[in-house]
Amino acid sequence: MTFSKEQLNSYIGDIFRIETSIGDIEATLEEVDERPRRGLPDNFPTPLLLIFSGTGTKLLSQDNYIVHHPEMGRNVWLMSPVMPDYAKGQDKQRHEDGSLCIFYQAFFS
Repeated sequence: MTFSKEQLNSYIGDIFRIETSIGDIEATLEEVDERPRRGLPDNFPTPLLLIFSGTGTKLLSQDNYIVHHPEMGRNVWLMSPVMPDYAKGQDKQRHEDGSLCIFYQAFFS
């Protein structure tokens, strides 16, 4: 499935359920960013980077995960942990359970 930045921007703040071997976790879509095309042919979609925040009590390793969203349905995405953006204060951002948030990215090209 191909997504656009405009479509994904409407889901910022939404909760996504991620299936893992230790049980499902929830992650919030924090931001969507278009990446440079760098010579991609016009028939290829613009690369997109999605940043999610999740609980600090369960760390996901880089892997393919089944990701659920009420409107987007079920998708398999490569997710990997990333450093928080210190300029945006993400290093101090807390999850609703009180733990520091862990951030993940999903990249589409």
